[in-house]
Amino acid sequence: PEASIGIHEHGMDDSEIYIIISGEGEMTLAGKVFKVDPGFVLINPPGGRHALRNIGHALLKLVVLDIPD
Repeated sequence: PEASIGIHEHGMDDSEIYIIISGEGEMTLAGKVFKVDPGFVLINPPGGRHALRNIGHALLKLVVLDIPD
């Protein structure tokens, strides 16, 4: 709870896929902030700015796939 992957960006040769497994989070992606929960699949494109913060009272479990372009 309250853990955060702070705002950051990757290079133009790298994208990521976030798959939320359990818990509640607040995602920042492409300048927008929104709530995520189990079942969300998010794509951070090359060069995209993003962040994720646990806003729940339990663990926020996710899978992150890093895809070199």
